[in-house]
Amino acid sequence: IYRQADEILVTSKSFDDYLYNEFQISKEKIQYLPQYAEDIFNPETCRKKPNETVDLMFAGNIGAAQSIDTIIRTAAETRDIKNLRWHIVGDGSELENMKKLASKLCINSVIFHGRKPIEEMPKYYAMSDAMLVTMKNDPVISLTLPGKVQSYMAAGKPIIGAINGETQRIICESQSGVCANAEDAEGLSACVREFVLSNRKVFADNSINYYNGNYTKEGFISRLQDILSENDS
Repeated sequence: IYRQADEILVTSKSFDDYLYNEFQISKEKIQYLPQYAEDIFNPETCRKKPNETVDLMFAGNIGAAQSIDTIIRTAAETRDIKNLRWHIVGDGSELENMKKLASKLCINSVIFHGRKPIEEMPKYYAMSDAMLVTMKNDPVISLTLPGKVQSYMAAGKPIIGAINGETQRIICESQSGVCANAEDAEGLSACVREFVLSNRKVFADNSINYYNGNYTKEGFISRLQDILSENDS
């Protein structure tokens, strides 16, 4: 199927090498076209009102691949940080297990909000000082760039990650936050402590600036039109 396509559009630059090494797909027919975020995610609708707490939020599917247990274990390791709260917004196959883990570790700072419609998500983003992205330590998963990263950046949010590969590269390149390796609760704890002491506005500004330079809807449509025009000719 890949070889029969005129062009293959990938949402992560890491897929170039993967498709070439695994299936001998010529890199000449692979084009990078990253996703954009919904218009409802922007710095105005997602801005947090200052308060006395540091609020960190994960939003999305709660499955085995997302490694939410890394967040829960990090919450346990950072319980000494005053006024630190963790928000988990979403649903999935591992939700109940994560609630049990939080209870087992006697963590009172983790709040499970459940699944919410996308129209309400800016309200939840507005609760957070930074957004969390975590995934399993898996070589194929590490090639991907979760769509939530674009939403986090479009909202002008700093990003704290425990994730390998493409997403870690993007966080570091954009200087939009801090990142540990996948499934590394100790490393994520260090990132959280660094973030608490950081200039968060710099991360926030870098996040939205990187989004505007790389992931806008207008840029996506323009690039797609260029690709289609190249094939027409």
